[in-house]
Amino acid sequence: EFGKKAVVAQVEYIDTRVIDESRDEIASRFESELRGWKEHHATGVVVITQGVGPDGHTCGMMPYPEDVDTFAELFEDPEVWVRGYDAGNKNEFAERITITIPFLKDIIDYSVLYMGGEEKRNAFDAILQEGSVAARPSRIITQMKNVTLYTDL
Repeated sequence: EFGKKAVVAQVEYIDTRVIDESRDEIASRFESELRGWKEHHATGVVVITQGVGPDGHTCGMMPYPEDVDTFAELFEDPEVWVRGYDAGNKNEFAERITITIPFLKDIIDYSVLYMGGEEKRNAFDAILQEGSVAARPSRIITQMKNVTLYTDL
């Protein structure tokens, strides 16, 4: 219409529902599907939505200011795109499956980030401050390719 070429986007769905699997089996299946998609669609664009919690967590990665080595082991291995882990008392939902820092930095092309509510004010203010990603995982957004932030703060 109007002499413009139509752009058709092919979208594939990666099913992350739990199907009688352990946490590690789900993480392994999710990573395998992500890698398979990326291999099959080498020039494909990866878009995510993400949020930030009041403690500065994002994408399920809890802060570990007290143990940066554990944070690095869990979320910074360049060979791992998806991690299953037990966050313990860091969140009421301890069992977690999350993408990792290398996935966010290297694979995600665009992120739409939602961060609303006054209870997230400290996390919002901390994003651009100096400090470790282990203390505030949401600081990773400053290292990602393209992030659009929507907030009421």
